[in-house]
Amino acid sequence: MARQVIFGKLGERLSAPESRKVRRALTGFWMLSVLGLVGTAAWMAATGGAGIPHVHADRSLSDYAFPVGLSFVSQYVDASLGMGYGTTLTALLVMLGFPVTEVVVAVLLQQLLAGGIASIAHHALGNADLHPGSFHFRLAMLLGALGLVGGLVAATVAISVPTSFLDWAVGVIIVAMGLVIFAARHIRLRFSWWRAALLGVIAGANKGFMGGGYGPIVVAGQVAVGDGMRHAVAVTALAEALSCVGGIAGYVIMGTRMPWALAGALVVGGVISSLFAAATVRALPAGGLKSVVGGVYVILGGLTLYAGLA
Repeated sequence: MARQVIFGKLGERLSAPESRKVRRALTGFWMLSVLGLVGTAAWMAATGGAGIPHVHADRSLSDYAFPVGLSFVSQYVDASLGMGYGTTLTALLVMLGFPVTEVVVAVLLQQLLAGGIASIAHHALGNADLHPGSFHFRLAMLLGALGLVGGLVAATVAISVPTSFLDWAVGVIIVAMGLVIFAARHIRLRFSWWRAALLGVIAGANKGFMGGGYGPIVVAGQVAVGDGMRHAVAVTALAEALSCVGGIAGYVIMGTRMPWALAGALVVGGVISSLFAAATVRALPAGGLKSVVGGVYVILGGLTLYAGLA
């Protein structure tokens, strides 16, 4: 109860006129993180990651320092935009030399933990009401549960699908979701639970195909039915955390060992940034947040298309 009061007062303080300098500082840090993520994605698309220092065959503690920083920035952007963690970080870590199976299961574990913490922080700061039984909590449960099912099914199909096709499809989807967010200013669909269920399955299937891409669909779908951007980002944080459970369970059942050192590095960076992200979403103006999210989706989706077609 005491923590709720403290976080509630913090949320009110961030919205108060006298906290303008704090909001500007958070906004500036957020914009630098977004630009850094987009710049990294552009550099990856243009060079294929040439020049990235690879991890040593016998890994030392220093090999995990860079993943901590990458996880911090990626999770910060993800928890404030609703996307960007799995898609970007997985590609970067593989280029660093980490085996893809280690990367995917470590990313899923980090998203489970950091997503849960981010959703608690979003709730405490008033970005969304995620009390059990509330509308947004029930929506997150539905999206997460069906996302889990869709992810499990899609993962089995993705094995036989060419990687180039997946890259192309993901790029198209992310660009389309960015355009949906811009169009949502003028178009409104009526909310229904069956549409939300379909959204969860599609988003989960997308995540199962390529380990990321869950956020753009869920965020854009909520915005299209008239929900606020802050609500959409908070709900996505909780729903995506739930959708990771199925992926982790699948890897464990298939005998994949958890790479604890890599997972620990990702958790350290991601958990810390989740708290900053919730405060940033509270501080950002809703209209500006929606425009930046839509623009970043279009850019990152375009870069993914370019990389896939190159």
